[in-house]
Amino acid sequence: MNQSQASRRSGITGFTLVEVMVASGIAAMTTVAMLGFYITNYKIGFVNQERNRINADMREFTSQLIRDGRSANYFVLYDSIEVDARNKAADRQLDGESGDLLVFVSTRETTSITAPVLIEGYVAYYRAAMPPPSRPRCRARLKRFCRINPAWQWEIW
Repeated sequence: MNQSQASRRSGITGFTLVEVMVASGIAAMTTVAMLGFYITNYKIGFVNQERNRINADMREFTSQLIRDGRSANYFVLYDSIEVDARNKAADRQLDGESGDLLVFVSTRETTSITAPVLIEGYVAYYRAAMPPPSRPRCRARLKRFCRINPAWQWEIW
């Protein structure tokens, strides 16, 4: 008498090799399908999270820009942040023109028309230089530079 006949007579039951392989194959396919579903949803969630972060950064930037603009007495727009592109009054951009450097200037009110205007500070927004060709996906960033101090008093004539 062989072992399988003895197992049947004693009431011991189990799975055959074919049944175990079929069940393992079904479990593997189910796992792969669920893993694909999980990875897809993870990517969608990551993209949405990055979009939300960018949106929050843009709202923060525009809010700060609005606050600085409202507190300034006047602004000047230049074509570039380079020194040779902003050292003369003629370098200032006119209506309808664009530039890479925006300067908000805060001045102190004077009581006399002939008295010089005292600059108390300034806030500059500028676009940094473009990235090197080796990093084409890197975008230029907007930056803020602030110098506001009541102790400073520059005269403009």
